[in-house]
Amino acid sequence: MQLPTHLILGIFLQELLSGLIPNTILRVLLIIIICFISHFFVDAFAILTYHPPERENTKVWEYWHIFIYVSGIIIFILFFNPYWLGMLSAYIPDLWDWFFLRPLSKRKNKPELYDKYGIHFIADAIRRPLIRLGVPNLIYNEYGILPELIFISLVIIVKISTINLSL
Repeated sequence: MQLPTHLILGIFLQELLSGLIPNTILRVLLIIIICFISHFFVDAFAILTYHPPERENTKVWEYWHIFIYVSGIIIFILFFNPYWLGMLSAYIPDLWDWFFLRPLSKRKNKPELYDKYGIHFIADAIRRPLIRLGVPNLIYNEYGILPELIFISLVIIVKISTINLSL
């Protein structure tokens, strides 16, 4: 799935773990590990959303990605303190694969770097049983933006409405 969905899950998991475990190093380690692992489960369900692996030259793709980045930045800014650790941990796999390793592989013209050191194969392994169970594949279907758009919008609205804006 996309940036805002991973950030939101990182926020919720950090909030959950913070409520369950006293303020210790164990809590910090669990936030990092569980948020990191959550990334792959969320990505496994990306087949239910519009999520082509490569850029498409359509207005829907362009506007969708503008929304994704703008809403991701809004979420990150609004909830940086105190949720930066959960958000970062939930997004590290994309930072590694898509923003570091993939460009490095292309720049050096060595696709084997991504094949050897990429970590999204974990999400693929989780996704395979879903496909066998008949979960619909909307990766290339532009209507697949709706489930993620509704989820992101609702969470932003709910979270913004709970922010205390009194001066």
